[in-house]
Amino acid sequence: MKDFKGRVAVITGAANGIGRALAEQLAAEGARLALMDIEADTLETLRAELSGRGADVFARAFDIGDFEASEAFARDVLSHFGTVNLVIANAGVTTVGRPAVTLSINDWRWVLGTNLFGVIHAIQPFLPTLMGQEGSHIAITASGVCSFTGVALNGPYCASKAAAISYAETLYRELAAANPPVGVTAICPGTTLATFQRSEERRPAHLPDLAETDPIPPVFREMLAKIRADGLTSDEVARQSIEAIRENRFYVITHPENGHIAAARGNDAAAARNPSIGLPGS
Repeated sequence: MKDFKGRVAVITGAANGIGRALAEQLAAEGARLALMDIEADTLETLRAELSGRGADVFARAFDIGDFEASEAFARDVLSHFGTVNLVIANAGVTTVGRPAVTLSINDWRWVLGTNLFGVIHAIQPFLPTLMGQEGSHIAITASGVCSFTGVALNGPYCASKAAAISYAETLYRELAAANPPVGVTAICPGTTLATFQRSEERRPAHLPDLAETDPIPPVFREMLAKIRADGLTSDEVARQSIEAIRENRFYVITHPENGHIAAARGNDAAAARNPSIGLPGS
């Protein structure tokens, strides 16, 4: 997809962080946008800003973990624009800092519902349209660390991002063989100045936090704050992602220095040895 002008791009988790940066940059390139996020007020502010700059924007606030709402969104996007050329499944949440023993089933259902099923919900309703035209593309926001290794104190997020990268690879292999082919990109950011660390603000009411006390150690919070203070901007991650989509490139690795993490898993598995990388969180 060399040229985004006039193309219709769907972005989930569009109100903040990487999703917002993607929306702003694609709008600047002349794309028409279908945006969703669970944060209604923030999404409406973005819609108004982009529309004020002349962009054609369709926006709806709902929980991407709700498949019926996702299907309705897809129907209405296709009715509004007539087609879709690019789907970016970006919405994500985390319970980072919580040991596995403190996690409730609601924690697992929330994170997997957004990060895994939300990706499926974003893409599946649009697949027939994407596969029926030239130059279509799918992008999935995975993780530069947690897609390739399980780290302590981040179980649901790591599980969801490992599944997301596997799903992206499956789509890549299937859709590369389709006629016409559909491109697939896996966005794998390292530490980024995004807002998903405030995930609890986006937690749906039907999956409340059941923890009686905050299980996240203060030292861990301080460590996360320091790591993220040195992270890439969302604008830079979005720029790299759009460049990869334009080049029909699968991986967006924002932090090449993390490459040893992915290599370690393969090497450990090939040698049938215990995991050699141990990270407290990412």
